[in-house]
Amino acid sequence: MKSLNCRLVTQVRLPSVSEETRTAIVAQCCLLIASGYGARANARYEGETAMLLNVDGSVLVLVDFQERLVPVIHQGDEVVREAFRLAQIAQILAVPVVGTEQNPRHLGSNVHDLKRLCSQTLIKHTFDATSAGLVEILPAGTSRVLLAGCESHVCVLQTAFGLLERDIGVTVVRNAVGSRKQSDLDVAMVRLDRAGVELTTVEMIAFEWMRTCDHTNFRQVLRLVK
Repeated sequence: MKSLNCRLVTQVRLPSVSEETRTAIVAQCCLLIASGYGARANARYEGETAMLLNVDGSVLVLVDFQERLVPVIHQGDEVVREAFRLAQIAQILAVPVVGTEQNPRHLGSNVHDLKRLCSQTLIKHTFDATSAGLVEILPAGTSRVLLAGCESHVCVLQTAFGLLERDIGVTVVRNAVGSRKQSDLDVAMVRLDRAGVELTTVEMIAFEWMRTCDHTNFRQVLRLVK
């Protein structure tokens, strides 16, 4: 497939450029294709209408909402509230929810209200949860992972990049992630956005998952959104 894509690139007409410039452009495009850029880009939209999120193929991952970590997160209580709201919505709409815990011996377990909504919790010591087996515990057919958690510039970011490398679409829930410092959170969002990660909010996810006010669970979800 990569060789086919590269052949198609060579057939594209580039008016008003020299042959040398055309050759350089084609070479760069082929390098991007060979590196897997095209596969990762396609993975972002597979199974989706335009750029809207779908229930099918989605999994919510709650990253390290741990008892000894949350209290030092900037606006940590609000971040937990938003994550709890999203996890409840996911449960209503039958979207799988899994959690991760970073070195729980030192940071404690995930807060109870969130942990009880997870079908399973992955114990890890690597900051990138995919290096600890996250992909292996995702349900079959997972095409997009929604990430909420902390810290945004460490485990959330590294896990997002790890998922992209494995050709899984990634959405980070902007109002359900946090860091100890606001500056770290801000820079993490810039890096994630530039890497092609979708940034969204709890309410956007809820309405995109349902699509219509005629949805069977609309009123139940609406009570959580309001």
